[in-house]
Amino acid sequence: MSNFKNTDVLIASTNVKNFTEKEGQLPNFVTISGKKYSMEQYMFVSSDLVRIIREGGSHHDLGSWIEKFKVDKPKVQAIKADIDKKTYYDMNDRVYSFFMKNRKAPSSVSSKYGNVQYQAYIYSNAKILNYYRVHKIMPNYVSLNLAKNSKILNYLPKY
Repeated sequence: MSNFKNTDVLIASTNVKNFTEKEGQLPNFVTISGKKYSMEQYMFVSSDLVRIIREGGSHHDLGSWIEKFKVDKPKVQAIKADIDKKTYYDMNDRVYSFFMKNRKAPSSVSSKYGNVQYQAYIYSNAKILNYYRVHKIMPNYVSLNLAKNSKILNYLPKY
């Protein structure tokens, strides 16, 4: 059992974004409130936080329960899009619901821009929440430009 606040996940999101942009792949884990979590767990809490922010929640204890989630090996899918706010909110709701129903991470989520692979979705959430941390508002869109051969899409984090 773990508890952490919005700011803990926002800081973790900045760390995931920065690591991904520097190393060209997602990290194997992220530290939130001094404890290591898998990318599947980060995917869950970041989706929960996007949902909370959209609903106007300024403070919420996240992760009152957080378990080890798994993900099926995703099919590599390139994406080049500026995903608008309405679409990323819709994707986020479906990812969160998938977690709640299946107790595992989805390998991709569909959008009007095509399927967004697991790793690309995590990276986009890190970018969205980093933007929110810096600007105190959600961005109007999140840009993804990941070729099929990109390291981000081809490396599946292990923790």
